[in-house]
Amino acid sequence: MRRRWPSRRHAVLPLGQVPFFYYVVLIYLIHGLAVATGFTMTGTVTRTPAIGLSLPGVYVVWLLALVLLYPICRWFAVLKESGRGWWWSYL
Repeated sequence: MRRRWPSRRHAVLPLGQVPFFYYVVLIYLIHGLAVATGFTMTGTVTRTPAIGLSLPGVYVVWLLALVLLYPICRWFAVLKESGRGWWWSYL
């Protein structure tokens, strides 16, 4: 029997189940990546000059953030689904 791959919709489903969690963690992750990028480009953390990335660089950072957040969001979606409190629906 031929094995079918899951559709793309099922692949991104964990991100849609926990949008607030994804948003909050993304803010901290992007800040950390920005500080790390600034440090590697200038060698200092304080008073860095204005630096920027090209559009392909922004896409690379976006894909990196997506890859890093996917397992965390999947874990939280399972945790949220198993939670029995009324307040889980707000997370």
